[in-house]
Amino acid sequence: MLDTVTVVCMAIAAVLTLLVVPGDARAAEGIPWQQAREMAAPKPVDTRTWLARDGQPAAVIGVPDDAEMRSAAQNLAAAVRDRTGVDVPVVDAASLVTGAVMQWTDDVAQPATDGGRDLILLGDLTSNPAIARLYVEYYAFEDRGFPGVGGHVVRTIVDPEGLGWNAVVLGATDAGGVQAAAEEFVGMLQGDGGDCFADYSLAVTFGEGRFLESTRSRSNTARAWPEAWTEWLMTPEDAGFAAKFGGANPVVHLYTVLERYLMYGGLHYAVSGEDEFALAAGRGIDAAWGLLEWVEANRRQTYDAHYQIEMILRGWQQVANCPLLTESQRTRGHQLMAFLAGQMACYRGTGAAVEYRILSRHQYSGVFSSDFLCRNVQMHCTLAPGLAQVIADNRVGFDLVIDNMLQTYTTGFDHKWGFDGNWHLLQAAVERSQPEYVDSGMARLNADFTTMCINNAGDFVNFGAENIGADEGYDAWQIIGRAATLTRGTGYQWWLDERMSHRPYKTFIMSVGWLGHWHETALQAQMPEHMIGINRILLPEPLREDTRERRSSTTCPPTNASTRSPSATDLRRMTST
Repeated sequence: MLDTVTVVCMAIAAVLTLLVVPGDARAAEGIPWQQAREMAAPKPVDTRTWLARDGQPAAVIGVPDDAEMRSAAQNLAAAVRDRTGVDVPVVDAASLVTGAVMQWTDDVAQPATDGGRDLILLGDLTSNPAIARLYVEYYAFEDRGFPGVGGHVVRTIVDPEGLGWNAVVLGATDAGGVQAAAEEFVGMLQGDGGDCFADYSLAVTFGEGRFLESTRSRSNTARAWPEAWTEWLMTPEDAGFAAKFGGANPVVHLYTVLERYLMYGGLHYAVSGEDEFALAAGRGIDAAWGLLEWVEANRRQTYDAHYQIEMILRGWQQVANCPLLTESQRTRGHQLMAFLAGQMACYRGTGAAVEYRILSRHQYSGVFSSDFLCRNVQMHCTLAPGLAQVIADNRVGFDLVIDNMLQTYTTGFDHKWGFDGNWHLLQAAVERSQPEYVDSGMARLNADFTTMCINNAGDFVNFGAENIGADEGYDAWQIIGRAATLTRGTGYQWWLDERMSHRPYKTFIMSVGWLGHWHETALQAQMPEHMIGINRILLPEPLREDTRERRSSTTCPPTNASTRSPSATDLRRMTST
């Protein structure tokens, strides 16, 4: 392992590139709002999930290798057969995905018009790899921490892949919860003759266990926010808007509205199932729509917002096809996302080789978040040629950076540089389905080298900065979650079991599903011995040289808390046990 890492360290100078936001930012804009809003339309969806249609099976039931869960699946199939005479196939959930990053098989990844079927999936992230596929795409949230022992969720995911088919997660932490979810779903079945379907559902029954107290407490706290923030729903036509917000930065104001209503509303809806959060997200969409002409007429910057773009996208995913939104809100939301995807051209023009290799967290986040947004819009919208080309060109530009990063690892010595890049890189590897990154061993190196910031006792340490695990752990916890997903390591389980008592709030908002899950739960928690050695490696010489010479983004210092090069004291602190 050490020899491999040393080789990679020496090679990093040849493959890393700088992410450059163009100096003339306005020259890199996408299509203006007045045009773009007429150039995107959401694909039609059916919020019902079909199990049988016209006397033929219309779904596949995917079940883990668990006798109790298989019994629940067979009972569900029997209920459909009793109602319609149709046998819905019950299959091994592992047969629905393939490879290290759990890609859908060719049979699953078919448009509904070409034979693609709805999926009924039992279990959670740790037991059902098809649920894991939806989990890494921020559509499913069921894992070892949620909804807790004795709890269960019936979650309809409408058209997650833009192919016209739906998925229903009958999710729970334990087999008893899965049985309860399946029984609840049987009670939802409708139809007669050769037809059987279930209406949309997001029903959460909380159980007991780790993290649930903080999760429920935050939902309770957040319930009051939409009412408390109603002034942010004002538009320029409303009396008092000019006095209240006339001097605001228009782009920042728009993103604040989307963050407060769409992001918070969408993600809280996803883990609570409470309608009021989805309704709040819809109101935020209406407010943003009413703001955009004012924003465009008065803005002084591009729409770049680095990781905030992904946060808003993940909130939108939870409500985009939810029937609680009006058709107008759904259309407006998709058109707004398509417009913003086009505006992410401000992150194009990246990948130019320069003399240094330290990349700013905002540059990392901007490219990756923009790529996730553009991908989502391509999947879920019908686009006019002009906007389709801008978004496609954006992704080509982003690929220059992402492809290079997938062939190397990035530094983990300072969270301002390394953590944002790594959490997005690990996310991209699974969401964009790039198994070669895992198969090559680069995912393992990236995960381990990033956790240089964890010493052999499992404590967070950091060059030139305070213990980030205490106050700014949102970066680190997300990386650990993504690393566990890709590597199935046991050391992360030990650290989460022993060191993490609750879900940090920032991580809960940005990526609730990446926390509290472990793939090998039967293994005894133990100290992360596999990290011994890997976190003793010094900085690769090119990065050490860049830090010493203060070469980095022109807008950010080379290190988190100081501009000095890592010292011997830092290294001893880093590797202490």
